[in-house]
Amino acid sequence: GQSPADAENNYLRVASSLDMYGVELHKASVKVSNTNDKLHNSKVELYIGVCASGISVFQNSTKANTFLWDQITKISFKRRTFYVQLIKNPDSSDDNSIVFTLRNYRCCKYLWKSCVDHHTFFRLTSVPSSSKKFFPFTNKLRHRLNTDIVPNTLLMETNERREKKFQRISSRRSSRSGNNSSTLPITSMTNNFSIIKNSNLSLSSSNLSIPKFDKPLSPPPKPPRQSYKSSLTNSALIEANEYKPKNATLPRENFQNLLSNSSSMSCVNTNSILIKLTPDVDGRYGFNIKGGEDEQTPTVVSKVAYNTPASRASIHEGDIILAINNIDIRNHTHEEIINMIRYSRERPFGELELVIKSKDENNSLENSLQILRNDLTTNRLTEQYETLERRKNGFTFEISSNQTNYYYNRYKDVLPYDQTRVILKNNIENDYINANYINMPIISTDIVNRYIATQGPLPTTCEAFWQMIWEQECTLIIMLTTLFESGRIKCHQYWPNVSETNDYGLFTIRCTRERKENELMYREFIFLNKEINEERIIYQIQNEIWPDHGVPNDYVSFVDFVLEIRELRKANKHLPILVHCSAGIGRTGVLILMETALCLMENNQSVFPLNIVRQMREQRLGMIQTASQYQFACEAVLYAYDHGLIEINGN
Repeated sequence: GQSPADAENNYLRVASSLDMYGVELHKASVKVSNTNDKLHNSKVELYIGVCASGISVFQNSTKANTFLWDQITKISFKRRTFYVQLIKNPDSSDDNSIVFTLRNYRCCKYLWKSCVDHHTFFRLTSVPSSSKKFFPFTNKLRHRLNTDIVPNTLLMETNERREKKFQRISSRRSSRSGNNSSTLPITSMTNNFSIIKNSNLSLSSSNLSIPKFDKPLSPPPKPPRQSYKSSLTNSALIEANEYKPKNATLPRENFQNLLSNSSSMSCVNTNSILIKLTPDVDGRYGFNIKGGEDEQTPTVVSKVAYNTPASRASIHEGDIILAINNIDIRNHTHEEIINMIRYSRERPFGELELVIKSKDENNSLENSLQILRNDLTTNRLTEQYETLERRKNGFTFEISSNQTNYYYNRYKDVLPYDQTRVILKNNIENDYINANYINMPIISTDIVNRYIATQGPLPTTCEAFWQMIWEQECTLIIMLTTLFESGRIKCHQYWPNVSETNDYGLFTIRCTRERKENELMYREFIFLNKEINEERIIYQIQNEIWPDHGVPNDYVSFVDFVLEIRELRKANKHLPILVHCSAGIGRTGVLILMETALCLMENNQSVFPLNIVRQMREQRLGMIQTASQYQFACEAVLYAYDHGLIEINGN
């Protein structure tokens, strides 16, 4: 016979070698293109399994493949869509993303949270030390590890060295649904998690038959025990318009090469330098960073404090950080990079190793545009755009959605944030208008392009509209919509016809001039405040042919239009330009993105359109409504650069 400890260890060794050991299943299906009939897609049902070693795909009760945590660079979800992004082979132009769609948001979030929990536990690099040692025996299990996975052999060796007396009790079991899929509780509210290692992928186009990877040298560790919670029924159908297995094939490497490459720093080149820092007496290294994979920008040094380890090591603002402590950080989020720097204080002598590329050796503008060009050719732009959050977490709409102001909104799902809304100053009855301040600072300059993004006025909001223009001292109105489109009212005419005068409360507007040129309508208004008898001149430029949810006809006229706005801005740089379409988010967002990108190019700064959209959405929700609008803006940026329409400072 065997001792209880030996029997348990032997049982675990056998059980952990089974395909379904420690695997949490989530039912899904995917539509794939038929090789014989490309007009019709077939639906393949499968299960997504989350386990200690990574994410597995099961089809017909058979494991089709396992994507190790080493292979996965990013796991994210949006609504019902679950994204798995793998390391891309630089020698291949194939896509490196797999897209699944679950039944609903809760199922998708549950799958993502399970991946986060498993990765956090099984990829733990060190066990946090306890500051208070109430129980000395627990310190025997605290190890500072150099490997990437916490080995369960440490516990087994402890059991073999000494016989332990214990009582057997019933373990809590995970709830299982009718299809034998077990589930774990949901505990997090975030929906984005990034990791980095080397990997490759192989998928077939018809039946999702994926070759297996070599079996790991040792069985995976046992999953962490978690509290019971009712499982969700994950019955799902996949909308696979973005999932194209025939474009998702990458050559495989064997398992040993995968392990050997996982710790290498392919980012290091002849232009990079290695810098080692130790913290000062206050535990500081003396520099700040910005950027990261989640911000779609390189990680750069944003500030270096005087007389600190960083300044003495000749680290400069603008230097690009390629690696930290021998780890390539190009696919890490900003928060992960910050934590890597903080945890360096726990290393011997608190040493921090940085691989840095000097800003003087890097043409950031050309590099950023080359990245944009590559994303266009590989059709990654749409995928990147779809992963963006439509609104800023934590911002509220209490003022815009209350009973008094609700009917002042043209569209009930396009509301201004309370935190950035324009507040009318001299209106005792109501200070509300559907408008937001949008400020776009230009990196490495003191330039801030200021805008007010607003909806097309309603008949009941024209007076508030002109009051806002007076109080904010706007002199230029950019109108990107017609009054009617497809039989629907898109904007009320808030100005008088030429040579006529209209009153709007305390204000009188007279249209003195109007002309049409190059599909644009130019108007000049005399703006009179009757209360103080003061006049101002207001200019309006209207684009009448840009359709709602659509894009302009061509790049040439659109770039010329934006360049004309840039010239008009120079007269009053500190004043905001008022921009509106119908909802004040789609076409308005495209224009703001384009002018911001042109201004960045003028100052020889990197252009990352996705980051610009994120900045805008942090100030007004939903800026740029469609992926086609985003793609058009990106193509227009490249057009302006390639045709020399921008005068770049320093060139």
